Amino acid sequence: MKKLITVFLLMASSKFGALAIDKSNGFYYSWSYDQSTLADAEKRALEECSEKGGKGTVVLIWSGEGCAAYRTIAGSSINNAFGWGVAKTKQEADNIATSECLKRSNGKPASNYVWACN
Repeated sequence: MKKLITVFLLMASSKFGALAIDKSNGFYYSWSYDQSTLADAEKRALEECSEKGGKGTVVLIWSGEGCAAYRTIAGSSINNAFGWGVAKTKQEADNIATSECLKRSNGKPASNYVWACN
């Protein structure tokens, strides 16, 4: 079974971020960023996803200065298509997230886009 967590360390820092999503419904998600510990970042992302009604799983964690992006597709025609990425810039992270989402959606573009930067 392939584990979905992506870990990306851009540079040593005291800032941590995490993305939690409900893998059965990608519209339930939550970010945390600028957290002082990795444990705090994961906890906050999971708590906020749960508060929105989702059963969150941490799928992305990162530390240091950098950005993460998340893309997902609305509607029932593409069931659960999503993608995420981390890079030094918001645009680079979005390029990765877009590419990953396109793979899961058979090429249908994802208009739902969120991002966070430490």
